[in-house]
Amino acid sequence: TPFPGSAAALPVLGAAAIIAGGCAAPRGGAVALLGTWPFQQIGKYSYSWYLWHWPVLMIVPHMLDVEPNIPLNLGLSAGALVLAIGSYHLVENPVRNHAWVKKGARRGIAVGLALSMTAALVAQVGTMKPPQLAKGDPAVNTAKAVAAAADPEAELQRIISESARLGELPVNVTPKVQRAHWDLPKYYSSKCHLDFEDVTAPGECVFGDPAGKETVYLFGDSHAAHWYPAMDAIAKEHGWRLMVRTKSACQAPVVRTFAAVFKRPYDECSQWRDAVLAEMRQARPKMIVISSNGNNNGGLLDAAGNRIDEGTAEERDALWVAGWAATFKALKVKGTRLAMIEDTPWPGKDAPECVASHSNRASRCARPANESFAFPPRQALVSQQARTSGVTVIETRPWFCDDNVCPMVVGNILTWRDNSHITTRYSTMLAPLLEARLPI
Repeated sequence: TPFPGSAAALPVLGAAAIIAGGCAAPRGGAVALLGTWPFQQIGKYSYSWYLWHWPVLMIVPHMLDVEPNIPLNLGLSAGALVLAIGSYHLVENPVRNHAWVKKGARRGIAVGLALSMTAALVAQVGTMKPPQLAKGDPAVNTAKAVAAAADPEAELQRIISESARLGELPVNVTPKVQRAHWDLPKYYSSKCHLDFEDVTAPGECVFGDPAGKETVYLFGDSHAAHWYPAMDAIAKEHGWRLMVRTKSACQAPVVRTFAAVFKRPYDECSQWRDAVLAEMRQARPKMIVISSNGNNNGGLLDAAGNRIDEGTAEERDALWVAGWAATFKALKVKGTRLAMIEDTPWPGKDAPECVASHSNRASRCARPANESFAFPPRQALVSQQARTSGVTVIETRPWFCDDNVCPMVVGNILTWRDNSHITTRYSTMLAPLLEARLPI
């Protein structure tokens, strides 16, 4: 449960109600119950219990390499109470009631400061040498194996299936788990990927072969941007100018959405998208590759800026499909080929953190394939609309999942750098597979 958050209101308001009830009716109600021996004992050890419960709940599941659950947490909380009782009688009271300490207030303060400084020093030393990740046997070099295979897709599927049963984290995993969050394509450092408030790129944002005679566009949100490494490699191989047009949380379909980060309509997205669609239509490039995340983001808005919460999921999906149809129509110009890369699977949690937490059994981080894709019925409808509009549809599931799960480590490559974006290494590895599917 996120904290701080609305869920914290229940225990806080409950505690306030108990206190208020005790003030209003001191001889009955909560006071009568709390005055009984069991509750008096819990109150006696409550502060010690408070100090013990959190480290126990956080550390023990990692030591046992198990996922926290309600029965386990209840058991650990009971164990923390036992520790609290022990520390109360063996440590707290003996120190607090020691004759030397009780001789003067300054001595008590000095002991408290000494203990606090010792705890802080121990914590600081612990952060200087964090726990080491497991170092399993080297895994197959996924990029080399896929590139050398007669059937690259079949080879990748074989590696994915083997990785679904992965034990210890391979010693040669790349990018390094500790640095994976910063595994951004160089495209980001150019500031060509626009943030929420931006509507204009800082320059032409040309990649691939800047001197190329043919132009290709990559268009969409950050889930299009994570295909940049693959598209850049393909563009360089073919001598194409690669124009990249991406913006955070700004999906390709012509829809109006709500921006949670601004708490208002995401007008910057609509403004940017309209400008980019007009630019690409006028440029008449060789090919436009489109991709976007399949989530709702902040949700759809009507023309007046009100959220569209009414209707069934099917009715809302139809609005998304209509938005995609409008995008395909806007880009349908003579001589330009269109391709849509379906959204990639979502790992369901921060991939580097999960792999680090389960480095002895990385397969625990694999997510069931049938839970990994955002709104599958909608994606199917969008893909159907794309094919109807003459757009080449590129399915991504075989590149990330086997029949059962989507592992976070495939061979020697960490798949995601966070909770939704694929790593630069994985995108680059997929270049030959993506190239084979593009309408070149």
